[in-house]
Amino acid sequence: MVTSTTAPLATKTELKKVERNIRQEVLKVEDRLERVEDRLERVEDRLERVEEKVDIIEDKITGIGKKIDNLTNITVAFVGRIDDLETENAVGTNQMHELKTDVNDHGIRITKLETITHIS
Repeated sequence: MVTSTTAPLATKTELKKVERNIRQEVLKVEDRLERVEDRLERVEDRLERVEEKVDIIEDKITGIGKKIDNLTNITVAFVGRIDDLETENAVGTNQMHELKTDVNDHGIRITKLETITHIS
């Protein structure tokens, strides 16, 4: 004796009801998916604007870097010229002291010569 246990079969009305429920759930999921896609699109737009701004900032930073390099070169050249002028000034000062000494020595000699010529 073979006995089979079978579950009761769903009626056509019950299947249509399940189908309707599944369709409603699918529509809800599709609606949520569309909202997520819309948000993602807005985020992508914002990201693109941010990337554009970053590019602009990078260009400005590069320009500032070039200006700083230029100012550094000018400053180095200026400091070099000042060093040269200080060296020339020191040399000139030493020469002036030597000339003053020579002039004083000549003055003393001239005075001696004048006294010798007045005496004779």
